[in-house]
Amino acid sequence: MFFQRDPSSPERDRRAASVAVIPFDPLPLTPDEARIATGFLEDVIAELARSPDMEVLAARTSLSLSGEQLEPRRLMEAYGVTHVLDASIRPGPDGVQVKVNLVEAASGRIVWADRYEAPLRRAGAVLEEIAIQVVNHLAARVRLTRLAQSRHRPLTS
Repeated sequence: MFFQRDPSSPERDRRAASVAVIPFDPLPLTPDEARIATGFLEDVIAELARSPDMEVLAARTSLSLSGEQLEPRRLMEAYGVTHVLDASIRPGPDGVQVKVNLVEAASGRIVWADRYEAPLRRAGAVLEEIAIQVVNHLAARVRLTRLAQSRHRPLTS
């Protein structure tokens, strides 16, 4: 497993969230659209990986997956991820339209979603905003998880 952890390890507390960003839909794309979508995927992964509170499945691994491998539960079983960022990118009249869903891998439930439209010259700002929103959402979940775990630990002197 990519994210195999010892549940008693301090590392488990430090990084309570792990994310797989799966390739953008729909496919097939024109070569230009595919290049933009791959760039978006790689850039969002890089932004997410900057957060010390989470682990992110590598872009190369994400891009190698297809079909049933992209199902949240399968990603959780294969790589230990807690969340999947699923997105679609489409050309718009004046740029790109991006729709994102953050899915809880265990339940398949969407825990956050948003939609963005931007001219191509602002595409970088859109992906940064997506990454920030995902990091903020997951960071709050990490804090809640840590708080719940600390309540179950015995007090020591």
